[in-house]
Amino acid sequence: MRIDPLLFLFMIEGIVLLSMFVLYLLYRLKKQNMIKTEASEEELCNTEEEIQQDKPPEEPDTNRDSNSDMNADITVLDMFTKQRKRFADILGTQEITEQLKNKLSQIKDKNVDLIERIITLQDSGIPEEDVNSLIQSLEQTNKELTLCVETLEKENDRLFKKLKAYEEEFDKMQSQIMDKFEINIEVDNSEEVENLKETIKEKNQEIEELQKQLKDLEAEYMVLYKQLHS
Repeated sequence: MRIDPLLFLFMIEGIVLLSMFVLYLLYRLKKQNMIKTEASEEELCNTEEEIQQDKPPEEPDTNRDSNSDMNADITVLDMFTKQRKRFADILGTQEITEQLKNKLSQIKDKNVDLIERIITLQDSGIPEEDVNSLIQSLEQTNKELTLCVETLEKENDRLFKKLKAYEEEFDKMQSQIMDKFEINIEVDNSEEVENLKETIKEKNQEIEELQKQLKDLEAEYMVLYKQLHS
C-alpha cells in the first residue's frame, strides 16, 4: 500500500502541533499549580500573623517561680529539721552529765564514810598523827571535789540555758516558715527566706561551739571521775 506523501506530511504536522499543544497545556497546568502554592503559602503566613496578633501576651511563669520559692522554703525547713535533731543530740548529753554528777556525789559520800571509819579506828593502835593526816587529806579532797563539781554544774547550767534559748529562737523561726507555707508566699518575699537562711547559718556556728563546750564539759566530768576512782 502506497502512502500519499502529502497526506504523510499533514500527519507529521498534526502530530507536531498536537505535541506542542500538549506541552503548552502541561506548562499552563504547572504554572497554575505554582500560583496556587504561592497563594497558599501567602495565606498561611497571613493566618499565622493574625494568630500572633490575636494571641494574648504571655504571662510570666508564676508557677515556676512559685515552685522555686517553695523549694527554697522546703530547704529552710530541712535545715530546721536537722537543727532540731542536733538540739536533741546535745540535750542527750545532759543525761550523761547527770549520771557523772551522781557518781561524783557518791564518791563524796563514800569519802565522808571513810573519814567516819578512820575516826573509829583511832583507838585501835594507829598513830593519831597518821589518822589526822589521812582525815585532813580526805577532807581536802572532798573540798576540791565539791568546788570542782560546783564549777562544772554552773558551767553546765549556763550552757544548758543558752541552748534552751537557742531552741526557743529556732521554734519561733520555724513557726515563721510554717506560716509562709500556709499563706502561699510569693516570689517577692524570697528575700525573707534568704535572710532566714543566713540567720540559720550564723546560729549553726554558735551551736557547734556550744556543742563543743558541752563535750568538753562532759570530758572534764569523766576525767575527774577517773582520777577519783583510780
